[in-house]
Amino acid sequence: MRKYRNKLEVQIRFNDADLFGHINNNMYFSYMDLGKVNYINEVLEDEFDTRHDAMVVANINCDFISPTRYDERLCVETMVENVGEHSIVFSQRVINPDTEDVKCRAKVVMVAFDAVEGSTKIVPESWKERIERYEHG
Repeated sequence: MRKYRNKLEVQIRFNDADLFGHINNNMYFSYMDLGKVNYINEVLEDEFDTRHDAMVVANINCDFISPTRYDERLCVETMVENVGEHSIVFSQRVINPDTEDVKCRAKVVMVAFDAVEGSTKIVPESWKERIERYEHG
């Protein structure tokens, strides 16, 4: 089993919690978005130019495992499972780093997008190479 190398601790905000003191399930998607941005910044670095490059969600599937209380710490772990011609499949999970309890896990299909043209594009070879090096290096 591969390990998640990309990790980002996230801050739980007051309005993330519901009346029961649990983190609302919608908030996990925001946390995982932060994880994907962290991954892109760390792995693709200067290869990803937000004036031209983008990735859009084509599909997301999330399993919620256990509730999170407002006073817990959370960490988003992100890896790339597969790179296709137009898409990148991310595997993510949100954990409590103190207990290693998994709070949720998700598979996210992101499509490479040309922000100037407003259309999908082929995943650049330079992205594929950097992801491969990071995930298997």
